[in-house]
Amino acid sequence: MSLPVIHELDSDKVRSIKEIAYGLIECWNAMDFHRAYTTYYAEDAVKCEPTAIGDFPNEIQGLENLIAQEDSIQQELMETHQIQVAEGPFIGANGFSVIIKSDFTHGATNTRHIFREVGIFTIADGKVVREEYQFDEAEYQLATVLAAEHAE
Repeated sequence: MSLPVIHELDSDKVRSIKEIAYGLIECWNAMDFHRAYTTYYAEDAVKCEPTAIGDFPNEIQGLENLIAQEDSIQQELMETHQIQVAEGPFIGANGFSVIIKSDFTHGATNTRHIFREVGIFTIADGKVVREEYQFDEAEYQLATVLAAEHAE
C-alpha cells in the first residue's frame, strides 16, 4: 500500500530554492554578507529578528536597510570568529531553513557570544523575500555568562 501524495513539489522551483540556499551558505561561510544580499535578495526583502539590534527594529524592510544593518553590526563587533551553517539546508516548498552557529566578540562589552539560531528563508521569483531568525534565549544568555566568566 502506498501513501497518498498530499501535494507535488515543482521540481524546478525546488531546484531554484536549493541553488539559492547553497549559494547563500557559501557566502555566509565566507562571511561575504554583501554578496549574499546583492545576489540573492529581493529589493523589498524583509528581515525579522527576535529582538531589536542596535538602532534597528526587530523587523526591517528593503535591501538597502538590510545592508545598512549588516554594516552596523559588523562595526559593533570587535571580532567575528565564525559564522557557519551547522545544519541544513532543509528545503521546503517555498523556501528553506538552516541552523547557524555564530561566534563573535561584541566590541562595546568585549563579551564573546557563541550560540545557534535557526534561519528561515522564504523565496519568491528566485529571490529571498523574507528571512526570520529564532534562537533559544536561554542558550544565548548562558553563552554570554560563560564568556564573561572565561574573560575573568
